[in-house]
Amino acid sequence: MGARHDLVGLVRKLLSESGFAVSERYTVRPISFDMIARRDGLLLVLKVLGNADALNDRVAQELRILAKFLHATPLLVAERTGAGTLEDGVMYSHRGVRVLTAGTLRDHLMENAPPLAFASPGGLYVHLRSEILRNLRAQRALSLGLLAQVAGVSRRAIQMYEDGMRATIDSALRLEEYLKASIVEPIDPFTPLKELIEEEGANEPAKLLGQFEAAVLDMLRSVGFRVVPTQQSPFNALTQKPEATILTGVERRDPQDQERARLLTSVRAVAETQSMYVVNRDTERTNVQGTPVVQRSELERLRDPQELVRLLKERRKKDPA
Repeated sequence: MGARHDLVGLVRKLLSESGFAVSERYTVRPISFDMIARRDGLLLVLKVLGNADALNDRVAQELRILAKFLHATPLLVAERTGAGTLEDGVMYSHRGVRVLTAGTLRDHLMENAPPLAFASPGGLYVHLRSEILRNLRAQRALSLGLLAQVAGVSRRAIQMYEDGMRATIDSALRLEEYLKASIVEPIDPFTPLKELIEEEGANEPAKLLGQFEAAVLDMLRSVGFRVVPTQQSPFNALTQKPEATILTGVERRDPQDQERARLLTSVRAVAETQSMYVVNRDTERTNVQGTPVVQRSELERLRDPQELVRLLKERRKKDPA
């Protein structure tokens, strides 16, 4: 617990010192992510674990779904797996989420030194700048056979490198040393994984809902919103229409309601999206912890998604935050 807490703190510090706005710390558990971070147009949804193997299917899926709806990149920061310590400078992947060490994150953010290698079954590999390799070979009149001998691979492999095939680290280093040129393509760990995120549209998580929560989500669907329940977030669902995503919290009448509302407001501010907190009673409050309050009776009267958007906009004007 202490080691993970320290690791979360380190990641928050690295992001803050490199210009990211970072959401507040969470005390509500369980939680599928540890922080949301934004810098300009880049938004990250981050989970921090000592052991990457602790990221289970359910949490990984929610990370990907959150990233899809928030137009963000899901990322796991970890130090090891059951197989051993993770290496700095290497990009890993686990359950469809990119994994990197705090050291790799620090080098990328603070030293402008992105990872070069990525882990794949069979070992560590790199992407080559295939056009540069192809041009260097042509300019220097080097044969496929010569470069194959230098790299310790077949002539066919060199052809495939020039067409974009990955290479082992050893072969890439031999080629760079011989050519006296940088041909390894750095990896941007923040690039959205579009091919993975888009798959989540048809794979929404199942969740056991309380009676009031289920009623709220059904009302939102009935007026034309797409609603995806979340399992381990400070909000209960992602409510979406084409122009916006609303982080939707539902009052539970328990001691953690205020904390969830606070976290909801923090995530909304960093993600630059909308939020609301739905209560099962009449109240004069227009917001809780900075998030607009919507009464059940107000949802029941909705006939159009735009009515809700206008209501939230009006109540945001009264937001004390």
